[in-house]
Amino acid sequence: MFYLGSITEWAKWIGPLGWAASAVVIMLLVSAGFAIWSWASVKKGGLDLAKSKILAGKVNVLAPIHEHERVNLADFYSPFCHAIANVRFTDCEILGPATVYFAGGTFNGVSFTECDIVIIRADRPIFGATRFSQPVFLRGRVVRLTMLMTIEEYQLLPQGVRENVPVISDGRIGDL
Repeated sequence: MFYLGSITEWAKWIGPLGWAASAVVIMLLVSAGFAIWSWASVKKGGLDLAKSKILAGKVNVLAPIHEHERVNLADFYSPFCHAIANVRFTDCEILGPATVYFAGGTFNGVSFTECDIVIIRADRPIFGATRFSQPVFLRGRVVRLTMLMTIEEYQLLPQGVRENVPVISDGRIGDL
């Protein structure tokens, strides 16, 4: 680039430092462009989730079987801390954000997106979470869910779930 600047008459006045400065400015502009693109991608992901939640509509939370539905999990929350027992979700899209306590249950063919697991002590009461007793999840997708479970319940999860969902732990498992 310096050689081309030295042999091109109109570019001689810029000099080597000018070319170096222009290279730095170009790199900064490209970096700013990537930063703006990254920020817009994150915002678009949030908007996509918000649109999905709007399209979810209302489901009958008392129904024992949900098939091919987009479910806003916050609809299942009860301030009276009673568990939703033996509910079945087949080919459903489960949308958070929500905090859930699963007492047992089955997860077969479910993909987890932006979810995490919190390992809790069995001897402590749980408030402020949606409780499920022996739910069945067959296929489908779970988005932005925080799952509370004891170490024993965690060890019963399928290997694929344990490998792909990050753990926030009490120190007995996972990274702190």
